[in-house]
Amino acid sequence: MTKLHQRVLHWLGADPFQVSHSERLFAGGAAMISVATCWLISIQLVGAPLALLTITPSAAAAILLFAVPHATLSQPWPAIGGQVISALIGVACAQTLSPPWLAGSVALGLALSAMYYMRCLHPPGAATALLAINGGDSIQALGFSYAFLPIMVNALILVICALLFNNLLSRHRYPAAWTKKPTFLTTPGQHGEIKAEHLHIALAEMDRLEDIAEEDLLEIITRAQAAAARKPMTDSYVDNNSSRDRP
Repeated sequence: MTKLHQRVLHWLGADPFQVSHSERLFAGGAAMISVATCWLISIQLVGAPLALLTITPSAAAAILLFAVPHATLSQPWPAIGGQVISALIGVACAQTLSPPWLAGSVALGLALSAMYYMRCLHPPGAATALLAINGGDSIQALGFSYAFLPIMVNALILVICALLFNNLLSRHRYPAAWTKKPTFLTTPGQHGEIKAEHLHIALAEMDRLEDIAEEDLLEIITRAQAAAARKPMTDSYVDNNSSRDRP
């Protein structure tokens, strides 16, 4: 592969994922089993036609929960709260606005902002909000109960499956808060300058996909090192600043 080819792929965001074949197959298998479980339970609860419609957001969520289980968007509160909040907004817009293109656009915008404020940003919530509007009479007949059965139930099933499957592997922790914190910190320059290729190697050794570009990760590390050099943060400083913008 030529350098020009590599550069083009890099700019297109098509860099190869630094995960093993076993990791890829595990994620696919876990998603398949989890969505099948969710689908079968939905059929029992709401019938096959409705289950067929409402499984789409769950399938999208499964990609996040099993491909990038450590990402912020994949954590339990976003996976459940983002779906329910988006569903409620979608139903409200379906009942108060027309035509559908207007109701859907407003629902999407409101759902995105609401998920931001509620700290549960979850992309599949967009499909959940729109489905409340364009899912047809069978979906709209559910009213606000759509947000709880089947949407919340499906989300809960996926999170339970994520807890079961992701924790089978030692390199995975779900929720991400269960990940062991480092017991030491390296000071800036202790082992030389960290470059993007070093992060590339580190991610390959960890054998898991992180939902952040290596360039952004490198900038975070660089800024963190600069901040640590200026003023080491105490536990109280972290606690105060982590809660300063909470509503």
